[in-house]
Amino acid sequence: MTRTECLERIEAEGLRCYRFFDGEGDAQEIVIRQAGEAYVVYANDARACAIANSRAEFDREEDALQEFLDRLRLTKALAW
Repeated sequence: MTRTECLERIEAEGLRCYRFFDGEGDAQEIVIRQAGEAYVVYANDARACAIANSRAEFDREEDALQEFLDRLRLTKALAW
């Protein structure tokens, strides 16, 4: 999956509350960003702090994008 394909899926599925390769994120967002040679996916809490056990690091961008999309889908599914 490419970045463009990921964004298309996000839009098509109506997913929200995310930060896509643009800083460290705001409160209650799922974040994906590049950190050096790695790609990082994590969730922010209500104070915009990364949740300690939510951080996952990937060598391949495609794997990080899939994890990011899976987390957004889960967040939507769990929303009341």
